[in-house]
Amino acid sequence: MSDAMEENPDSKQENTEKNLAKNQGRKCAENLNNFDYTTATLKINLPEDNDSELVEELLELRGLHLKEVPLPDWENAEEDDGWGVYVPLKILSQKTKRPIYLVQDRNSHRLLVVKKLVAETEVEQKQQRFLEEAQILAQLQHSNVIPVYEIGLDTTTGELYYTMPYIPGKNLHNVLLNIYSSEKNTSFHWTLFRCLAMFREMCLGVAYAHSRGVCHRNLSPENIWLNENGQAYIIGWGACKAKGKGERIFDHNANHHLRKYGKLQTVDERSIGTLSYIAPEVIREKTKYLDERMDIYALGAILYELVVGVVPFHGENFEETTENICEKKLFIPFKGKKFRLSRTLKKILKKSLAKERKNRYSSVNELIEDLDKYMK
Repeated sequence: MSDAMEENPDSKQENTEKNLAKNQGRKCAENLNNFDYTTATLKINLPEDNDSELVEELLELRGLHLKEVPLPDWENAEEDDGWGVYVPLKILSQKTKRPIYLVQDRNSHRLLVVKKLVAETEVEQKQQRFLEEAQILAQLQHSNVIPVYEIGLDTTTGELYYTMPYIPGKNLHNVLLNIYSSEKNTSFHWTLFRCLAMFREMCLGVAYAHSRGVCHRNLSPENIWLNENGQAYIIGWGACKAKGKGERIFDHNANHHLRKYGKLQTVDERSIGTLSYIAPEVIREKTKYLDERMDIYALGAILYELVVGVVPFHGENFEETTENICEKKLFIPFKGKKFRLSRTLKKILKKSLAKERKNRYSSVNELIEDLDKYMK
């Protein structure tokens, strides 16, 4: 066959795209043309009556292949594989000995989050603590606290677990990156009022927990979860303590853990606060003074970062940071990186972040009252 009679590759691609646009809509074809195939995976949901051969042909022109991913075979799935009625989809977090998984219920098909306790690395004391955490959470019924659905024991692996609903979103740490991003399209809609309204939701969740006799003790932007609509949830309850539950707080390496990991840890390796949000009395290890007001201090530090753009106290190293938290006078600028701070808002920050517990808000509800007065 002569070169003149060979089909032009560009013409073949153009015809294929026209057919695709005709069958699927021009928008789909345009998205395929503009897609960066080198750095991402393209996921296409094809209706049953769609001609998938056209899509496959178009992708092959770009050196790609259409991979068909079947749904799980629910009817023939085995339930003795260590997951019971749950099908594991992916690991959401594996930073600690308590991995968190995204799973799907075989019966209801709903997505859930499963938090497990790795069996071979845990002792009875830690198993008891894990159960306490799950039981405390299960009793906190509030719109700003993610509920616990089920607490159980995997009889195949011997691992304790509990389940929660899967809520797509991101933590406050990542939201703060967006708020103070240099790109206007990611930060323009974060007004001061919206930030304060979001913070108020956090406070409501913490205030409810306090009313139930539960102190969180590790509040930080990483432990505030925001769903796709911006609703705030308090997460990371691994260090929580209910009133009446006695415990030995710090192990003999407490300061070592704080220096190395930015967290104080209990004798059973639970984190008590993250460095930039730890109250002075926690750093001084005055354990008999650890109560709800350490949560109020952490809320104040989160609010400061939310409206100013930086944490209230920091330093070049561990020693300087902890010294500044305990000794340095709080500086509140007239204007943060994005927002102007009124005199009233400064007073709220100052009272929340007082060095001495007696000078802070005596309850989160008092903080909410002052915040409401300011937002009116």
